Amino acid sequence: MGIKTIYKNKVIVFAIILFILLTNTVKSQIISKIILLVNGLPIIETDFQERSKYIKFVNPNAERDVISRAALKELVDEAIMKSEAEKIGLSYSDEQIIITLDDTLKAQGASYEEYAGQLTEAGVDPKTIIDQRKSRKLWQDYIGRKYARLANVTLEDIDKYRNSLLERELFHIQTMTLSTENIDPMELMDLVNNIENNFQSCSQNLFSYKDKTNIDIQDRIDISIDQIEEPFNTMIRYNLNTFLFPPQADTEQIKIYINCTPKKSLTNKVIENILIADQLDNYSTKILRDIIQDSNIEYKNK
Repeated sequence: MGIKTIYKNKVIVFAIILFILLTNTVKSQIISKIILLVNGLPIIETDFQERSKYIKFVNPNAERDVISRAALKELVDEAIMKSEAEKIGLSYSDEQIIITLDDTLKAQGASYEEYAGQLTEAGVDPKTIIDQRKSRKLWQDYIGRKYARLANVTLEDIDKYRNSLLERELFHIQTMTLSTENIDPMELMDLVNNIENNFQSCSQNLFSYKDKTNIDIQDRIDISIDQIEEPFNTMIRYNLNTFLFPPQADTEQIKIYINCTPKKSLTNKVIENILIADQLDNYSTKILRDIIQDSNIEYKNK
């Protein structure tokens, strides 16, 4: 056997040994990257690191151990969310999530492209937020499909919700009281019509009618709904976006109620949808907690 042949064989043997060593090293690295299994589904070190960086990006003052716990919890939750949703055939592509995320950011005056650039500049892979949003969107659809039929909202619930909103509101209310004494009825009606037809603002009312001896104007700022007397109280509860309300008359006076700061009023349907969403959120929290308790979560060396 010649020297060249011996040398060639040694090179081949060395190459084989090197290949085996490299293969074992790669396998070892892959295995070491798995930090936990959620019902057999792996969560790897890279996922943990990227999620930790994203949480740090959103909460720059958070402590390291807080970030680590939050990252692990989110990854476990999302692994279960995605797995359960996929069991009933739900799926989303990255592109679909990016479009949804872009729409959300544009409503805030930004865009996905801009946000992704900020993440990249901060050393965060934008894929992290895509994965997060995808899992949560899948879970939202999963809860909606399986539990929406259980949601139940009554008219009493709607009224209670509307009243709770009103109790947190502050109003600017103006009450114009027109005396019926010493004034011709036709002249009085003309005055009422003039007030209604030429109304510009509550401040203008104070200026325009300050010298009218038969008109008393009460201008109340920052009062609660409970401080508003009937029948205006009931009127405003169901007509928040109305300025002028129909005059209320008796034998001695005519009252004109004005809501100086009208507010957008939610319809019953909008409130119903809000309450259904709240109920589904409660289902979501409970169902996820129950699934996690029944899951096999195996922590590896991190």
